[in-house]
Amino acid sequence: MPQDTKTTKLMSKLKKIKNDNESLQRVYFWEEESTQLAQLVNSNQPLPAGVYRDEKGFYKASASDTSEQAAREYLMLQQLETIKNCVVFFVALVVVSMVITLLVLVS
Repeated sequence: MPQDTKTTKLMSKLKKIKNDNESLQRVYFWEEESTQLAQLVNSNQPLPAGVYRDEKGFYKASASDTSEQAAREYLMLQQLETIKNCVVFFVALVVVSMVITLLVLVS
């Protein structure tokens, strides 16, 4: 997979996480622009890329701090989560094998 595609997917995930946590600033469109976007929605056409809709109206998410460093930070957190899951798996595996060994030795 090319690096640009990985970076794009990573940045999309990061924007979604920040948007879910409301750390992205929402910039709402003016009434005239909102009317045009509403006409698009009413005619069953897709919204332009990067335009979203909520109960207040149409907006663009301002991602001023989603930089290369933020993408690396997200990737590092994902890797740490993976490492943690592996450690938990192997600890559980060791505990289960110890219990089985103990049961075999006792009987």
